[in-house]
Amino acid sequence: MSNPEAFRQFVKFAMIGGLNTVVHYLIFLVLFRFAGFFYIAASAIGYCAGITNSYFFNRRWTFCSEETRKGIEFGKFSLVNVASIAVNLWVLRYCVGQLMMRPEFGQIVAIGFSMVTNFMGNKFWTFRKMKERYCVQP
Repeated sequence: MSNPEAFRQFVKFAMIGGLNTVVHYLIFLVLFRFAGFFYIAASAIGYCAGITNSYFFNRRWTFCSEETRKGIEFGKFSLVNVASIAVNLWVLRYCVGQLMMRPEFGQIVAIGFSMVTNFMGNKFWTFRKMKERYCVQP
C-alpha cells in the first residue's frame, strides 16, 4: 500500500482481527467447557461476539465512521464478513484441491485473501463515510 493512512488502517484492522479471534475462542471455551453448549453452537456464538467486537472497534478506531444509520452499517459489515468467509473457503478449497497444498498451509493463504477482502469491503463500502484524519479512540 502506497498510502500511509491506508497502511495504518490495515495494521489497526489486523490488530482488531487478532483481538476478535481471542474473543471468539474464549467465548467458545466458556460456553463449551463450562456451560455445556454443543460445540457448533458455542463456536457460532463466539464468532458472533467476535464480529460485534470487530464492528465496534473498526467503526470507532480503524475507519472512524460518521454513518448515523448504525443498523444499516452493521448489516453491510455482516455481509462483508460473509463474503470474506466465502473467499476463505473458496481459496482453501482451491489450494488443497488444485494446488495440492496441505490444508494447514492452504488455510494460511486463504486467511490472507479473506483478510484483504474484509479490509477492502469495509474500507470502501461499509465505512466509506469516515472522518478524514481524526478518529475517536476507544
